[in-house]
Amino acid sequence: MVKKNLYLVPLIILIVTILYAVYTVSTTDIVFGNKHYLGILFIAISVISTIFKKDLGIYFTGITLLIGTLNFIAFTPAIEAYSFGFGLNDKSTTSFKIQMFSFLVLLLYLILNGKFLLSKIIKL
Repeated sequence: MVKKNLYLVPLIILIVTILYAVYTVSTTDIVFGNKHYLGILFIAISVISTIFKKDLGIYFTGITLLIGTLNFIAFTPAIEAYSFGFGLNDKSTTSFKIQMFSFLVLLLYLILNGKFLLSKIIKL
């Protein structure tokens, strides 16, 4: 039973993290930004799709984590992102930010759901 539901672990981590963020916002002077609201929306979509169709839930959880990793949405109270870029003459021409929390949960997601995702890609 436990092995059968391991695919839910990354989504559960996101739910617990966003609940912690809501608690932190309600008990401190930290406020949510647009990235947090989008994070709540994407988590809700992932939960609803997981309830109705397992495969769709797995896909939406992965998309949510990828978007979070690229710093478009946030799950933690404080948004901490690392910037990577390439430039010429001290001018950054191409840069992107990565949220380490989302990246680590994405890695866990890929470990737990890698076989499922590969089987779906091979079927294409």
